[in-house]
Amino acid sequence: MFPRAIPQIRAWFVGALAPQPFPFALPAGVWYIPPMRLKWYWFVFLAAALAACSGTATPAPAATPAPTATTAPVVAALPPSLAPAEAALRACAWKVGVPLAVWVTPQAQGAPPATNLRLWWGEPPAGAWQAYRLGTEQLTPIVQRENAARLTETDLRRVVMGQMLTWPAEGDRAVPLALWLPLPGSTANARLDAWLGVNLRRSDASLAPSPQDMLASVASDQAALGFVPRGWLRAAGVENAAEVKALPLEQPPQAWQAPVLALLPPDAPPSVVSLVGCLQQGEGHEMLQTLYGAP
Repeated sequence: MFPRAIPQIRAWFVGALAPQPFPFALPAGVWYIPPMRLKWYWFVFLAAALAACSGTATPAPAATPAPTATTAPVVAALPPSLAPAEAALRACAWKVGVPLAVWVTPQAQGAPPATNLRLWWGEPPAGAWQAYRLGTEQLTPIVQRENAARLTETDLRRVVMGQMLTWPAEGDRAVPLALWLPLPGSTANARLDAWLGVNLRRSDASLAPSPQDMLASVASDQAALGFVPRGWLRAAGVENAAEVKALPLEQPPQAWQAPVLALLPPDAPPSVVSLVGCLQQGEGHEMLQTLYGAP
């Protein structure tokens, strides 16, 4: 039934829109639209207007502004010993509002290209870079948490030099001491050099490529003794840090301590200066004090 009504509906719709002659004579070309049918013309007019409005063009995206000296990217390099400080760097970069790239690379290898900020453990190197102190880091002997042995500084010196190969005897049983040392040329090993000078090291000592490896090796062996920067024990969320502990000493050697510095080139952009200011006084300073402040 409905299909047969379609021609009638179409005829009615066309008739409603078709112009009608006025009941009396009008000038040629003038059409009369009855009031009841005028609403259809308004419907067509409004539909056309809405279609025109919906076709507005999408504005082109604005061009990315070029970096200025204030927003220039900060490219920071730090040695593995100071890797826990990366969190403070990123917090300050977010606070200051500057892009940040971080390289973790051995301090002795020099800075990667484009580096405009270096975190440094030790006395400032010769050169034109300006040094700003951020705290003090200290090399720390560590053992597995279940190890209850106690050693003096003299004992530790003899252990590292290969003159003491076992833990202090408990009864008649002497336990071999497994010694782990930092890699030669690393910042951690530089603290051992400052402590022992040119004295030889134990020849069969194992070498840990990084502080992470040192923590993992000592945590897995109750007879092991190693050395890590103290900040690795203080930082939150460090893997294996909870499974080791610092070997208690009455007075750690002064040679184990060295300043943590921020090194800036003479032409450092304001973005780098602002970030270092945050590390010295702002939110980053509080984070670094957790790692490199006084015990």
